[in-house]
Amino acid sequence: MKLPATIISSIAIVIAITWFYYEPGFEPVITSLLGISGLLWSLSHSKTTNKNNTYSREFDALKARWYAERVIKPASTDDARWLLGEALDFLSTLRVDDNSDEHHPKIDELTQKIKTIQNMQIFIDGGKSYAEFWNNGTEALEETAVITNKI
Repeated sequence: MKLPATIISSIAIVIAITWFYYEPGFEPVITSLLGISGLLWSLSHSKTTNKNNTYSREFDALKARWYAERVIKPASTDDARWLLGEALDFLSTLRVDDNSDEHHPKIDELTQKIKTIQNMQIFIDGGKSYAEFWNNGTEALEETAVITNKI
């Protein structure tokens, strides 16, 4: 719908400019205004798709950093906790930019879940709490990816 509206608006503008050249009067002005307004409408409505793509790309980059960190199995989880902080910032931005209240409860739930994971303590228990930290973090990021695709 957006691409045909852009094409039709552009054609209307070209026709109006040509019409201005050959026949002065009020009709070419109306045609050019309609073409310009249609073009502006299509551009303003295409930004939402770009914003959603931006969210998806941004979050995919965050997930890639998380998986890279997880694969190297660092002795310290400080960088992973920092990435979870980035996920919290991302969720805050997502919640503010979401126009409907439909996803807010799930975003709030994920925010609490990620904050809980971020504050988890790692014990010397044979790697059980370490694995739990990474598994819970991965699960929370996957749930965030699902919400990101819905918005």
